Amino acid sequence: MAVMTCSWKHTPAPEKEVRELANAVGCSTALASVLWKRGIRDAASAGAFIAPKLAHLSDPFLLPGAREAAELLQSTLDGNKRITIFSDYDVDGLTSCALLCRCLKAHGGRVETFLPDRMTEGYGLSRKAMDRCVKETSPEMLVVLDCGTNSASEVGHARREGISVIVVDHHEPEAPAQPNVLINPKIQDSKFKVQNLENLCTVGLVFKLCHAFLKLHSGGGRRFVLKDHLDLAALGTVADLVPLLGENRILTRHGLHQMGRSKNAGLRSLMRVSGVQAEPTTFDCGFRLGPRLNAAGRLESASAALELLLTEDESRAGLIATQLDGINRERRSLQESIYEEADSMARLQFAREGGVLVVAKEGWHPGVVGIVASKLSQKFHRPAFVIALDEKDGIGKGSGRSIEGFHLVEALNGAREIIVAGGGHTMAVGVTIEASRIREFHAFLNDWAKRTADPSVWQRSLHVDLELALDSINMALAEELEMLAPFGQGNPPVLIALRGIRVGKQRRVGDGQRHLALVLEKDQRQLRSIFFQFDERPDPEIGTPVDVVLELRKDEYQGVVNLQGMLRDLIHVTPVDIR
Repeated sequence: MAVMTCSWKHTPAPEKEVRELANAVGCSTALASVLWKRGIRDAASAGAFIAPKLAHLSDPFLLPGAREAAELLQSTLDGNKRITIFSDYDVDGLTSCALLCRCLKAHGGRVETFLPDRMTEGYGLSRKAMDRCVKETSPEMLVVLDCGTNSASEVGHARREGISVIVVDHHEPEAPAQPNVLINPKIQDSKFKVQNLENLCTVGLVFKLCHAFLKLHSGGGRRFVLKDHLDLAALGTVADLVPLLGENRILTRHGLHQMGRSKNAGLRSLMRVSGVQAEPTTFDCGFRLGPRLNAAGRLESASAALELLLTEDESRAGLIATQLDGINRERRSLQESIYEEADSMARLQFAREGGVLVVAKEGWHPGVVGIVASKLSQKFHRPAFVIALDEKDGIGKGSGRSIEGFHLVEALNGAREIIVAGGGHTMAVGVTIEASRIREFHAFLNDWAKRTADPSVWQRSLHVDLELALDSINMALAEELEMLAPFGQGNPPVLIALRGIRVGKQRRVGDGQRHLALVLEKDQRQLRSIFFQFDERPDPEIGTPVDVVLELRKDEYQGVVNLQGMLRDLIHVTPVDIR
């Protein structure tokens, strides 16, 4: 595959406004420039962004349905009725379930938890999963988390059986169910009154619900300090890839801090086996902690992951964390073998058509196709579907991942006559389809893309925040830019362009020699850097003049902290470009 070109987009912020903002905030013009370009253009907004406070969280009763759900939970507890929490098996669902379960049990609730089985019952509130849930737990109230919005038939059946139902979810509505209470910010007439609240994932919604419940609750029981459980909120929020803006930013910033001193025995054990020794970052949550919790539900049952988040037993927590670590290693091995096959298929499609990627094969494990789809989408900068086919019934179960500007749910809605089922978010969906209709599905997606997607969607681009000289790169700058963390969706890491520099040293590193470690230099200044997944690009020769875009990080090794550039792009330039 030819290396895809990448355009750099950099529009300098106006100097006068930047200087005024820097003076008002008391920061460098570099930081002020980044703030200004991200729409933060006055001292008050900058202060709230740099130092978000829990006091800035909105009244939980602004969340449509929160008061009604809290009152229904209170009356259920007062009646000593049985409550079952039915949740999805991903990190958002697991942390949501653990948070609500801990809150209700602390106030005397008779609470059971239930997770569907990915392999035999599929995703969400399916009839098969709900029937087993009712049989095993005999609920008088069913609280459905991170799924259920579109399970109209299942919710209706439960209510006819005399079960009260609360659904807390953030998936796109198609034909919304009618539970006793539905909390979902995507419902058209339930938009939040405060900016960016509509981006809360389920654990954020559950945090608001718990807050509302605690404000209403007047009974006894063991005291439940909601702030102590911000670690669960942060982990679920980061793992679900929602924008880290508004209340998500507040929950994540304080939740990461709480995680560093967590009172949750399971989280502490998970951090130990994951090699997270200090206050975690969003990278730790997304690439170390989250995958280990997800691994159980992908390959086996997610019940061990949920037990880890609920246990108070240090010894038990250590055993489960070790178990999850082993399952995750198995997951990585399985994922890599499937990725190699899927990548070969995707290369041919990309070379032939260049549009949406759809690959499928018998024998692939449906539990890891979402991760493979994400890797393909990132590599080729295309929406990608990876489908595991069942050789017995001819049904494929797959996942799709998208790029900015291509709405997956809208695409699936247009393909309803082709697929068996499907749904999810703008950027991530699940799909069930007959094997015989995959070609038709692929053709539809490519045609839909041609009709609806802006051609610029297909061009990979980097939004450069700052263009600096190498001698401006120092520890003080790195520490100041860290004030903008946590970084993630909606608040990406600060990208810096360096032009007219040279490659001092370089060598291949990592498994398969896929990564390039190099030293960037100019005028006696140097910056150690690394470019991950450089495997399909030619190595730059020592002394080669280059322009680069990088993210600046502090790298600690054996107690020594150094600066490191995390390269996002590298372009060879001619000597006349050196300046």
